[in-house]
Formats: sequence, C-alpha cells, structure tokens
Amino acid sequence: MREYKLNGKKENEKFRGRWEEDGNIRDFSVTRRRRKSGFAMAKPHCHSFYELFYLSEGSCRMFIDHSIYYVVPGDVVLIEPRRLHQTTYESGSETERTVICFSEALLKTMEALCGAEAAREAVSTFKTAIGPENAGYVRELLRKIEAEDKKTDHYAEMLKNNYLIELLAFLERNRRQEPFIPEKLNEMEAAIEEAAGYMYYHYNQPLSLEELAEMVHMSPTYFSKKFRKVTGFGFKEYLGHIRIEAAARKLLEGNLPVTEVALACGFSDGNYFGDAFKKAKGVSPSQYRKSAGRQTFG
Repeated sequence: MREYKLNGKKENEKFRGRWEEDGNIRDFSVTRRRRKSGFAMAKPHCHSFYELFYLSEGSCRMFIDHSIYYVVPGDVVLIEPRRLHQTTYESGSETERTVICFSEALLKTMEALCGAEAAREAVSTFKTAIGPENAGYVRELLRKIEAEDKKTDHYAEMLKNNYLIELLAFLERNRRQEPFIPEKLNEMEAAIEEAAGYMYYHYNQPLSLEELAEMVHMSPTYFSKKFRKVTGFGFKEYLGHIRIEAAARKLLEGNLPVTEVALACGFSDGNYFGDAFKKAKGVSPSQYRKSAGRQTFG
C-alpha cells in the first residue's frame, strides 16, 4: 500500500480511490462511523480536500479556523481545504456521523453546470440544519453515495458525483432559506472565540499569550488552559498553524522570496520558519512552491 506524508509523518492510504499517483485526490471517499462518548480527534488538523460532515446521532463541538460550532443530529458542516479544525464529541451518548471527502475536481464539474460563482458558494465553509421535512431526502442521497462508492462498474464514479452535486446544491438552497442563528456560547467560550479570531486576522503581528489573555480579561494560566480545552490547540500551536497556512497560500499565490513570506506571516527567523514549515507540510517552502502544494496531505 502506497504511503503519503501527513503533517510530516508517513501514513498509509486509508480510503479506496482517493489518491492519484502523484498524491492528489482523484474523486472522493465516504465513511460512516460511530464515536464513543467523549471521543476527541487525536489532534487538530487541516487537509487539501473538502470535507462534508453529517451528524445523524449524538452531538459534538467543532472548532473551525477561529469559530466554535455546536452540531446536533440533522446538521451538516462543510469544511473547505486548508481550514484548521478539531471535533470533540460530547459526553453522555454515542454519535454517528457520515463524512464525505472530495476534491477540486468536483468543483470544476459544478462550475461547468451552474457557473463559477454559484459553485464556489455551494462549497464555502458552512453549518446548516436539515429540518425534519428534508431529513429523509438527505439521508437517501447519502445512502446512494455510499452504495455507489462500493461499486466498481463504469457508472459508479458518475453517479457518485451526480448525487454529491445534488446534495451540495440542496444544502446551498437550504442555507439561503434558513434564518441566521448565532451559536449559543457561554461567556468563556465567547471570550476564547474572540481571542482566536483576533489571532486569525492578526497572525502577522507579534502576539503573546499574556497580551491575548489580558484582551479577554483572563489570567495567562487560565486562558492557556481554556484555550486548549475549547479549540484543541495550545496557544503557540494554534498561532503556528495559522502562520504556516498563511505562508502556504502566499507561496502558491505569489513570487515573494521565501524569507519575505516568512516575515509577512509573523516569523522573525527564516531558518525557524523553514524548519516549522517542513515539519507541518513534509517539504521545504521552496519544494512546496515548486510542487504547487500537491505533495502533502496537510
């Protein structure tokens, strides 16, 4: 079984049909899994494909980029590529979720059918609630996708793509029609989300634990503890991830020298930036730029 790098470590390919020979995602994978009460992902992460998450039982909390979401049965969450996220399953009951991972290739198919703007809107990061009147329709589409994923004839790929496009189109319509309801966060969670948002948009500035703790009126020790509990990240770990992802985008989108990219993303030392980038991405910044970001999972 071929191996690929995940956050600097080699991992076996886990999903049939996901990867091309050069390491790119070919189409998508679908998995349905039950989680025990209190389960948490081993570590927060990001990846190079889209992830569609449907919760059918139980409840969980998601931290995506800098925002906190509470997910209950019938909710669907879509996460764009390279969005930092962590899922923690609430204690008290088991959960069941279905996850579909798909690549930019599907987006290009959608663009040809409905235009680039509509296609992009349909795959932007979001959370939406599926009402009881539409729950059966969504579950049936998921069932069809799972069924086709197990088939190997000439029509399986086409039908999987068609059902997924239908699902994405429905979810976008549903999202436009439902009223916006802000997440019900307690005072501590709201403060942590505020701090994470500040870090997310000011990553290029010098930021300290003490500064952020003072901003949300907490002691540094208490803030550090609660930040990890709510987000799944340590303070420095989160800031490092944000800066690395910003650097990855700048490496692919422009021609700035690597040292200037490092400085623009809050790294004061070029050598440290190179080491941190390689640890996160599995390749050096220069190699990442040359490969257009295709060589790594993260």
